[in-house]
Amino acid sequence: MLRTGLCTDRTKVFPVAPITRRCKERKGKYGVVQETIRFPSYGLDPRSRVAEENGTTPVGRHSIRSLRIRWILPDDDREKLLALTRGLRGLYEDPDFRARSESISYSRKMKNIVWKRPKELTPSPRLFVAGVSRTDIVQGNLGDCWFLSSCAALAREEALVYRVRTDPDPRSPEFLPLGPTPTRPRPRPRPQPRPRPDPDPDPTPTHGARSSSSVIPPDQDLTGPNYKGALYVRFWQFGQWVTVYIDDRLPTLHGKLIFARCTDKNEFWIPLVEKAYAKIHGCYEAIEGGQAMDALVDLTGGLAECYQLSESSLDQRANLFKRLYKSAISGAFITCSRKGDWTQATKADAMGLVGGHAYTVTGIAKINASRLGHVNLVRVRNPWANSAEWKGPWCDGDENWRYVDESTKRKLDLQHQADGEFWITYEDFCLEFEEVSMCTMGPDFDSDGIVDRIGQVKAIHGAWRKGDNAGGSRNDLVRFATNPQYLLTITEPDDYDPNGECSVLVSLMQEYRRQQRSLGVKMLQIGFMVYENPSGGRLGVGHFRRHSPIASATPYVNHREVNARMELEPGRYTVVPSTYRPGCDSGYILRVYGGTSNFQIKSTEEPGRRISEDYFQYHYETGSYGAFINYREIYRRLELKPGHYVIVPATFMPDCEAGFMIRVYAAKPFQLTLLPHHPRL
Repeated sequence: MLRTGLCTDRTKVFPVAPITRRCKERKGKYGVVQETIRFPSYGLDPRSRVAEENGTTPVGRHSIRSLRIRWILPDDDREKLLALTRGLRGLYEDPDFRARSESISYSRKMKNIVWKRPKELTPSPRLFVAGVSRTDIVQGNLGDCWFLSSCAALAREEALVYRVRTDPDPRSPEFLPLGPTPTRPRPRPRPQPRPRPDPDPDPTPTHGARSSSSVIPPDQDLTGPNYKGALYVRFWQFGQWVTVYIDDRLPTLHGKLIFARCTDKNEFWIPLVEKAYAKIHGCYEAIEGGQAMDALVDLTGGLAECYQLSESSLDQRANLFKRLYKSAISGAFITCSRKGDWTQATKADAMGLVGGHAYTVTGIAKINASRLGHVNLVRVRNPWANSAEWKGPWCDGDENWRYVDESTKRKLDLQHQADGEFWITYEDFCLEFEEVSMCTMGPDFDSDGIVDRIGQVKAIHGAWRKGDNAGGSRNDLVRFATNPQYLLTITEPDDYDPNGECSVLVSLMQEYRRQQRSLGVKMLQIGFMVYENPSGGRLGVGHFRRHSPIASATPYVNHREVNARMELEPGRYTVVPSTYRPGCDSGYILRVYGGTSNFQIKSTEEPGRRISEDYFQYHYETGSYGAFINYREIYRRLELKPGHYVIVPATFMPDCEAGFMIRVYAAKPFQLTLLPHHPRL
């Protein structure tokens, strides 16, 4: 068999490119130039500009040789920003996200929109006013509550949103207990985050992991002699932190911001972060509707998990409350959402809640109320920041608060205001909300709600390729066997584990597809299964017919990321990531977390793997000569998309001995490789 890998010619990418494969470095104008061989990510803005090198390198599917700048030090991002604005007579205007209707919507033309800078909206614009708070955020005329509720959760830790420069290498803060934070006016020392009072009378704070970056880097503002109308924001994208450069022009209608705004008219951090997030996805409309857990990961680079409330039993809900409570103490970021169509989330129901809407969980408390006894409460915030609040028991002004002593009220920072924030019992919370998303900077192996120490994290980038290894689910075991496989080896159990097992958490993230919403591209249904594999080799159809998986992240769901925690004895296991439907092209990241350095994971897929005989039973050829004929030479002209293909030369009668030569002509570079010979697979 011979395998060809066709290449595309050139592409345009964001100033910070997606995941790279191989690279060479040399000094450049702004730092170190990285010459990369990479896989193009979904949703690259075709209008974006980047330094490119003419020509291609034949290294396989969708391989492109391009140049990008890798900013090694934090200050290099600022140097790039200064380079963008150096020599400008006026203020910076982003050429890749222009002040046009196309930057707002891909499906309709927007009229009467005027893009204005903060200084045109208020005489004293500031990026931050007295730090950041969850109460800063007000949702506008855009269905991105999933993103804004995550921003509100993140606002509890100021240094994760923005970092004030206090030394050449400022350190990220440790997570602090999730408790009630006072509303403005509030004294706030900017360099350090404030300890928050915890709702538990005797809390035991447990600190989580450290963050690696802040969303808004330091030394940026909207005034001053160095103001040039440009900013940069950081997001975690498919395995790495990327920097997004924007100008500060914001869409307005009749002199008011259309989308997200801050409660203080002089503060602009949230509309600018929202704009940067819209840019990286193509336009504002592209960030309508989504999973809060995705936004939490993009803002922190952490690990997010989603829990279904509507399908849980009473025991599961009781255990979940314990975990949420301890997670809140250890500094997790938590959001929740209601069932419904987000496109119809325009007004609240009779109980004050909005269907298809995302909220922020801002506090969890266990209190004792006279005559009522023990009560579990959850504090929730609506990003609308208005009177659309819960109107049931324990709402603002409810008579139940009469049975709570003043000391407890102060600890809860109880305020009866029409600000979108309210308390609700955990029982009603489970009835009214569909799911809870929780993000931490590491896994919780023992499910006690506290982030555990990470001994080892392994991340592997892979791809499903139609016609090669995109086999789909177990509905067709022959195809399922063609999926990528990864050998997970557990060398020893965790320390002091009574069952002699090792706790691991496996996460599968598919390539970002939101950038292609304008083309009708939707999220794939993904999942993975784990099988015992004592031999350590690649598993075939026979194994899958005789054995069931010992763990899985199923049923398949169209989420960006799915995960599962498991307890495994020392031994060998195979992880099989797949899509539900076969033949789906997409990249993915497989991440494995362990409490100790007692596991290894590697791909079992060999380069140039031959197609098995079972494959030919279920697939037709892409092209052929059409008939066997006794000519000295035959040829066929084909139009092929970029990808991997296998050429199978053959005689009509078996067991014929003869030499042959294959010649392939193409206008673009490609690879032709002889696959290893195995007599019987």
